[in-house]
Amino acid sequence: MSDHVSLPHVPFAAGPLTVGLLLNSTILFGNIALSLVGPAPIVLAVVISTIVHFLAAYLTYSPLIRNLSLNAGLATFTLIPHSVIFCVPVMQRLLQLNREPTFSEAEEKEAEACLRMWARRHRWRSIEYVIGWTAGMAAVLALVERW
Repeated sequence: MSDHVSLPHVPFAAGPLTVGLLLNSTILFGNIALSLVGPAPIVLAVVISTIVHFLAAYLTYSPLIRNLSLNAGLATFTLIPHSVIFCVPVMQRLLQLNREPTFSEAEEKEAEACLRMWARRHRWRSIEYVIGWTAGMAAVLALVERW
């Protein structure tokens, strides 16, 4: 009888893919978290998720898992420039308008236009979340199937 337990070989890419999927899940389903804790944890999750998906792509031997991991990493990474370029300026203007004690009719129309603009831009950002999460999930499933 052997004194040690033999574990099945776990592919190197399993660790980064698992972390990436967990983080992408928090990003994708994180609107509640965003309202509770603010954007800093979401930004950190995006950065770590991007890194671990690229790491998984580097560590795997499978072209399918590599491509899925690269797509997950790229989709997740695009959240940062998209947010900074398209969403943050609109949010800053809304916050600026919100600081004023009263709205003129023009400012009220501007605020409504900004809200519609932010909603459109956030929908595109949501698509990036979904692409990153779906590619990460597909990479994990492909890894499990090969395992």
